[in-house]
Amino acid sequence: MAKTAELEKLLEQVATRDRDAFGDLYALTSGKLFGVCLRILASRPKAQAALWSAFVQIWQDAKSLQTSGLRPMTWMIHIAHQKSIQRLRLDLTDVSQETLADEAQTEGEWPEDLVLKPSEHGQLINCMEVLPWERSAVFRLAFVEGETYPDLAAHFDLPVDTMRTWVRQDLHILSECLDR
Repeated sequence: MAKTAELEKLLEQVATRDRDAFGDLYALTSGKLFGVCLRILASRPKAQAALWSAFVQIWQDAKSLQTSGLRPMTWMIHIAHQKSIQRLRLDLTDVSQETLADEAQTEGEWPEDLVLKPSEHGQLINCMEVLPWERSAVFRLAFVEGETYPDLAAHFDLPVDTMRTWVRQDLHILSECLDR
């Protein structure tokens, strides 16, 4: 994985619309970001579409990295994750009740179970939006990416104990939100 300083330099160049730097940035980070998209969407074509969308936003918003206070890779992972979630939401709203019932019969699940799954997923997404975006980024990196407390602390330049506290607090907030 590329060093933070190298990514910062490339993103500064991308902010000035340097296409070569953008190509280098893509070559260095696309594998990791594709992994983020693929874990969320579980479909290569959908993950590729989300990755493309993420890099379009990275190209457009490269100037905002300095004001975000995040490390470059954390910032890009956040964008890829958001684009994947947006794609997942679109897919969930496009699924008709008839399709869900057909899938239930072929997979041995009850139609009610399949109808509830998207709404439960939607409820989790809505609850995640209750968290400040920095905290939701920490939560997603921990539970989607599988990053450890020391990894998260390094990404955000905070003590490990602070990361543990954030995750515990966020789990409590999400639990309360999901119980409503």
